[in-house]
Amino acid sequence: MSRIRHTLRAARSGALSGTPRLAAVAGVTVAAAALLVPTVAAASAPASAPAAPTAQTCDGPKPQDLTGKGHHDLGPGPAAINIDERTTSNKNYRDTLWTGDHLQLTVMSIKRHDDIGLEMHPQLDQFLRIESGTGVVKMGDAQHNLTYTRRVDKHSAIFVPAGTWHDVVNTGRSSLKLYSIYAAPNHPRNTVHRTKKDAANDPLEKKKCPQDVEASN
Repeated sequence: MSRIRHTLRAARSGALSGTPRLAAVAGVTVAAAALLVPTVAAASAPASAPAAPTAQTCDGPKPQDLTGKGHHDLGPGPAAINIDERTTSNKNYRDTLWTGDHLQLTVMSIKRHDDIGLEMHPQLDQFLRIESGTGVVKMGDAQHNLTYTRRVDKHSAIFVPAGTWHDVVNTGRSSLKLYSIYAAPNHPRNTVHRTKKDAANDPLEKKKCPQDVEASN
């Protein structure tokens, strides 16, 4: 061991003076010297980067005419519309007007004594605005704990945070007309549902964002 320490001191001295003294020291193997010098190659090797999480998308079908009457979703390109006219003239339960990568606009017509349907969106916020009719909005942190209740009518704005159970009930004498903005999109592009039953039976809706939760009976 003393000879090895002597060898290492000789190597350091040689490195400083420019003379390869380590090679001149007899009887010491390189392997023995290596025992006293920790290797750093393995420790200094960069750790492999963790795999990137798989993005969860809610992509829908390619743009197409689902009504046979020339309907098409205006997104994702630039658009400008008369939202009041498009909302009040809509007779479908749901109609998507514009779908982008991070936002979606739909219009809805809720029949008398009917409702949107109790649901919750874990990963997106929602904004609704009443354009005609009267109703009641209910919200809460659980399906059977809707502690927030407010009457709504024309020009009422409703804000639904992500993870909040919510429903809008038509309490008036005519159809409740509203538009809804989702951030991010919640329905396949070009979705048109003439009735609430059509929406419940739409196979494309069942394949939309898997985080979307509807109330169980």
